[in-house]
Amino acid sequence: MSSRVCRGGLAGALYCPDESHVQAPLLVKALAAACARLGAQLLPQAGEMIAVSQSEAGGLSVRFEASGTIGADALCCCLGAWSGRLSDWLGLRIPVHPIRGQICAFDPAPASLRHIVFGPQAYWVSKPDGSLVCGASEDEAGFDRTVTAGGIGRLVRAGGRLFPALSGAAPVRSWAGLRPATLDGWPLIGPAPGKPGVYIAAGHYRNGILLSPATAAAFGRWLAGGGEAGGDPADQAFRPERFGAYAAGEREEATPS
Repeated sequence: MSSRVCRGGLAGALYCPDESHVQAPLLVKALAAACARLGAQLLPQAGEMIAVSQSEAGGLSVRFEASGTIGADALCCCLGAWSGRLSDWLGLRIPVHPIRGQICAFDPAPASLRHIVFGPQAYWVSKPDGSLVCGASEDEAGFDRTVTAGGIGRLVRAGGRLFPALSGAAPVRSWAGLRPATLDGWPLIGPAPGKPGVYIAAGHYRNGILLSPATAAAFGRWLAGGGEAGGDPADQAFRPERFGAYAAGEREEATPS
């Protein structure tokens, strides 16, 4: 157990030597650079996706707010907390809804840690830049990414109880994001029935980075013609159609007004 953790009131701890972490913003930048090196065209200013259409021959067209219409042989839909917008076009219920997560950072860190520490109310991890990051709250606030005093306050109080060095310390920055949650807690990964060449990856909730290698491997297999979903048990567990059909005009709870 870390010597910086207050042991009073703790019944025990579990040490996982292989537990690790990354800096998500740097990972995204590295991924974008790797894709560009392999010839991918990135359109960061494409704007909102307005419409998707599919011809009888199977060709796909996606119209964006700022970059116009783009044609493709295959479409991978990864809309995060906004995935419910696809329900009408796909004819499937995609009950993905946002859960707000708030995070704060102490910099310079009053307590540096060699390991990630998961407590009953939060987690703490030291980053290479010297900051100590604490997260993350969970609350339903629609698509509102506002940071609240109550959400950050709970994290600060939890830190003070577990780490004496954090008692009375104030975070120097805080932020919030939206996690894409599903009704059953499992992601939706796989081909969209009745839409050849269309694939869905949604509802990864708090495990987007953790599950990204496996998700990418499955997409790579399908896009390369290595067989449709169904052979792997995970393909069945994560199949996008498991929530049933979506009736035209039905209000999907995950779709913002």
